[in-house]
Amino acid sequence: MASDLDLIVAGQRLPPANSVCRECLENKLPRIENPRSIIIYCEHNQAAAIMHSRDGILARSWLIMTPISAGEFTDRLTNGRLPTVPGLA
Repeated sequence: MASDLDLIVAGQRLPPANSVCRECLENKLPRIENPRSIIIYCEHNQAAAIMHSRDGILARSWLIMTPISAGEFTDRLTNGRLPTVPGLA
């Protein structure tokens, strides 16, 4: 089993996402090269984690929303009601 620092996307090591369980973090990471965003919903802990990129490089910090239901998170995603992240808005 990989350690938290061994979770790699596009050659970048990612920090753990607090409130997102290890199973969801490992199984829901994108399998594509250079993702612009990583969006993970953990149904086990009712938590959402989002990581954006800056200039094509992942920011290495998570925006965490908890507690949040899957329905509310989906609504926020589809209707543009996510909190803004300074420097990425």
